Amino acid sequence: MHWRSIWIRPNHPGMLPEWSRESTSSIISGLPTCAYFIGCLVGGLVLGSLADSYLGRKKLLVISCVVMSLGGGLSAFSTTMLAYSCLRFVSGIGRGSIMTCVLCLSTEIVGKRWRGHVSLIAFSSFTLGFLLLVATAYALQDSSWRIVYVATTIPAFPYAMVVYFLVVDSPRWLFLHGNHEEAILVLVRLLQADLYSTKSLTSMFYRVRIVQETTDIANKYSAITHLVSKRWATQRLILVMMMGFGVALVYIGMPLGVGELGLNIYLSVASNTLIEIPASVITFFLVNHLCRRSTILLLTTLSAIFSITCGIAHDKMEGWGIIGLELMSYFTACTAFDFFLMYVVELFPTCIRNTAVSLVRQGIAIGSVFSPIVVALGKDSSLLEYGILGLAIGLSGLLVVFLPETRGKAMCDTMEEQEHMEIDSNDNGTRDLL
Repeated sequence: MHWRSIWIRPNHPGMLPEWSRESTSSIISGLPTCAYFIGCLVGGLVLGSLADSYLGRKKLLVISCVVMSLGGGLSAFSTTMLAYSCLRFVSGIGRGSIMTCVLCLSTEIVGKRWRGHVSLIAFSSFTLGFLLLVATAYALQDSSWRIVYVATTIPAFPYAMVVYFLVVDSPRWLFLHGNHEEAILVLVRLLQADLYSTKSLTSMFYRVRIVQETTDIANKYSAITHLVSKRWATQRLILVMMMGFGVALVYIGMPLGVGELGLNIYLSVASNTLIEIPASVITFFLVNHLCRRSTILLLTTLSAIFSITCGIAHDKMEGWGIIGLELMSYFTACTAFDFFLMYVVELFPTCIRNTAVSLVRQGIAIGSVFSPIVVALGKDSSLLEYGILGLAIGLSGLLVVFLPETRGKAMCDTMEEQEHMEIDSNDNGTRDLL
């Protein structure tokens, strides 16, 4: 086949028609997707800790965007299934730490009053990106899949440049790692302070007694060691990873299964994507007024009820009735997902926050891997599919009762500061420390 023809011919929407000889096995044809998710897992584990101990949030965000774009863009030039799978793996490595860096960086440059709001802006941007992806795929549906890859990966390069030149790094991370002057300059830039305020701010910072960490900052993966060295931090991490798995199973699985509900696939996917907007808007206005634990518990319970009801009523209802139940389950799951990610950011101090959130993202990624399997069960039994989804999010939501409340509390920078704050805020000493 001539190289130019694979770019201009419209009859190559996927990998199988072009590489049919290599993709006769279902295992081989699924290799690129598996490679991408494995890359996300590796990227989250390997790169996530570097944002806490070595690179910082901003530098890792720029590097991750470039790696993801290069892997995705070069995928368009693949000529074999193996080359394509390897490049999807590279793209996944970059993708694995982007959302984590965005969450941590955005919440660490604002005070607790605006912490929830900036988190919601990040979630809304993800939804907007997904809508643009659907629109791009629809507009290029008669083009080669290679054109779609190029069109969707190019925007990440200017984004990386904007972050590098215009976005500041976390002043919390800078100050914690001894970069006091740079941290002060970042705060001055954020506050738009004058010369007198700058001098006052500098004097105030040098009078503050900072609790020093005992970990070796020179060790690039010291954050992981620090995380597992504290029993309460390890147990919190395990619980939120289990919660992330259950919530992600519904958050990813619901849109994958809408094609089995009888409506047009484009309309169904668009409805599920658009429902995330009111979920984000409601969370934006209520985030400072609602407790994290009770809200997550209520939303996951409602999502479980709607999901199980959808499975039971699937054979008795049709059209928008059954879609309505599915959308209500997905709506409550989306809102719970928004609150959950904010909650995770608030649970851990600056010195391990990016590492902890990255590991939680791995739990979410594992849930994403299992969600297509659960959806595949719906071809034989809708009750089995939606029953599993409902039980998963319902049981995962119950785990929040074993975690402390974070609403209205300041974000800590060190492990010792986190322990002291929670002990001081509780009359029974360490009851809030799991």
